[in-house]
Amino acid sequence: MLNRFQGSFTKKTIFLLLTICVLSLLQAIPSWYQTPLRFYNPEHFWVGLAEGDTNEQALELAHIELTQQISDLVITDTDLSFLSKEAEYQAYFSEILTQNIQTFFEDYFQDVEIMNQEEYLGKFYIMVALNKNRFLRNLENEMDDIKSNIQSNLDRIEQLQIQGQIVFALDTYANILTSLTDLFSLKMVYDSLSPTPFTIQGILSGTELENRIHDLIASVRFEVVSGNQQTARVGTILPEAVVFNASSRRANGERINLSNLPVSIFYGDDKPLDNGFTNIEGNFRVYVLATPEQPDRGRIVIQINPLGYPDFYFQSMRHLNGVAHFRTTEALPLFINLTVIDETGQTMQNSHRQISRILTNNNIILQEEAPLFINGVVVIGEQRSVEGLGLPRYLADATVNLEFGITSTGAIIGTFQGTGRGLSENNEEDAVERAHNNISINTRELSQLITIAENQLSALIEEESRENLERGRRLHAAGNYNAAAEALLQVNFGENNIEEAMKLLRDMRGR
Repeated sequence: MLNRFQGSFTKKTIFLLLTICVLSLLQAIPSWYQTPLRFYNPEHFWVGLAEGDTNEQALELAHIELTQQISDLVITDTDLSFLSKEAEYQAYFSEILTQNIQTFFEDYFQDVEIMNQEEYLGKFYIMVALNKNRFLRNLENEMDDIKSNIQSNLDRIEQLQIQGQIVFALDTYANILTSLTDLFSLKMVYDSLSPTPFTIQGILSGTELENRIHDLIASVRFEVVSGNQQTARVGTILPEAVVFNASSRRANGERINLSNLPVSIFYGDDKPLDNGFTNIEGNFRVYVLATPEQPDRGRIVIQINPLGYPDFYFQSMRHLNGVAHFRTTEALPLFINLTVIDETGQTMQNSHRQISRILTNNNIILQEEAPLFINGVVVIGEQRSVEGLGLPRYLADATVNLEFGITSTGAIIGTFQGTGRGLSENNEEDAVERAHNNISINTRELSQLITIAENQLSALIEEESRENLERGRRLHAAGNYNAAAEALLQVNFGENNIEEAMKLLRDMRGR
């Protein structure tokens, strides 16, 4: 009996003690923390509650709880078709909007207030709140500022385009794009939390923005100023720099050079070659190693460099380029000085032009100062009248005697001959001119002499390449960059010589 009483008493005592402990613990938690709705109006505030081992921890957790509570209310699964017509642009906007929403609450919670905080038995309790009306009003002000900024930038772009400042216009469009995505992000948040959506009527849409950017990029033109259609031995430097020009046209048709335009240079197979900015005249100079994409030819391509611009700029930029072409040969190109005169010593321009074309087609590069020379004397033979049906016609024969030699020694490697014939219905002078224009050379004899010249000049050319490299180094060090470039472009023999010359040329490209 006593044992039963003692057991019953013990259970009641334990239950009572547990009850007292629970009540004590409940009393240890502040009443405002247990029943927070008694202390704020949910129509006016969003509230976050948290406890922590330190006040800082409790405050951080309360902010997290408040952020999560509000972010759950924001609708991010939104139809983006009104932003852009192109899938690629929609994907860009969607990605940026998602990023903005994720970071939004870190940037726009300056007005969070501490409504209550208390420490009890080593624990810290805190309640933070955000005033709904004030928060939405701040969002409205922020979106109004963004709208004004967008309009201001659009007005600025009009002036920039009138002035031909395409680079600054593209940069400004990028700023508008950032503002536009910020605006859409804020609107998505605002519309999810406010009973009345924010109006953006009249604001630039994503589709309008992409169309304007596309039209602006499409107005750029690239042209080859110099260095097109060169010939060089594979792996050597093209004889002259390739110079591109970037320009645009105003609404009145006036052409404007585009300075400070970021550009990238590639070979035709997309292998990177160089990059930089156009100069004040809109030109970009590039020195090129003859690296063909096909067995005997290659291309150098210039484009706007999309780095630093939004990704989808590339969609418009990749179709806009300029192209220079070059040919390559496995044989060593010969640099020759050509002189063509008549028997009185007068320069024969027509004959010189005709022979130059033949030599160029046989991998010969004409230079005033060259290790080889070809001297030609044109002799006009018999001029006679040819009878036939109708009026008489006039016939003239021309012969050019050519000497092929080494400049440094004056030694003659060999001689060959060219001939031309002219027939005219007008007079003898016209027949003579036609004979000059029709001069042809026995290319078999020329090839034989070229082979002899290559064998004799290999050592000489390598030595001249070393000398030109040293001269280029000295001129480069002295700051005489134009003369240095002329010397370095003649370094066309010896892999190490060519590599060193290219380094120096690239170093002074923009100088």
